[in-house]
Amino acid sequence: MRQREVAKIGLSRIRSSETHLARRASRHEGILTLDERLLAYLHCYNIRRDYFLCHEYGESLWLDSGRPEALKGLIQAAVCLYHLENGNVRGAYPMWLRAKAYMQSIRPVYEQIDIESLLRDTQRVFDHLPRDLFERVVPEQRIALLQLPIVTLRILDSDLAEQVKTMTLPPLHGDEAEGGDRDDAHHLT
Repeated sequence: MRQREVAKIGLSRIRSSETHLARRASRHEGILTLDERLLAYLHCYNIRRDYFLCHEYGESLWLDSGRPEALKGLIQAAVCLYHLENGNVRGAYPMWLRAKAYMQSIRPVYEQIDIESLLRDTQRVFDHLPRDLFERVVPEQRIALLQLPIVTLRILDSDLAEQVKTMTLPPLHGDEAEGGDRDDAHHLT
């Protein structure tokens, strides 16, 4: 019942949250500044290839920003790659389909992220998978042997891209250490 109530809130509230999030991005002395958790998401996605931690930063921002659909799509894109690299193709592909649906509304670009290339490149990963794996969970070594294409988020602003490369991850969930502790048993959805 709660899902129906949330759905009834309407698109205007979602768009309002997305507008609020977009306003948080600004230029200071010619440099684009974004919420540090979005920067951390980008860093974890492109530099560390740590899709679990990527999800954690994205979800933290998503929860604090009114749960915008744009961020939900980006989070789910990371989660689908997390599932895939761990051999859970059965979970990865449906997650990708949901992520793709959310990202259709924010293409071609969101917060200097080239959404078109993200959609194309992630789809290419699934196009390279043998069809008989789509309903299976397999050892992660089997996925590694496929040598699937690597998806990198294309950041259109060169200063922002450099900032993402060189950043130190902020604490997450009150953790003191860079990036916090990983709990791989955490269920990603």
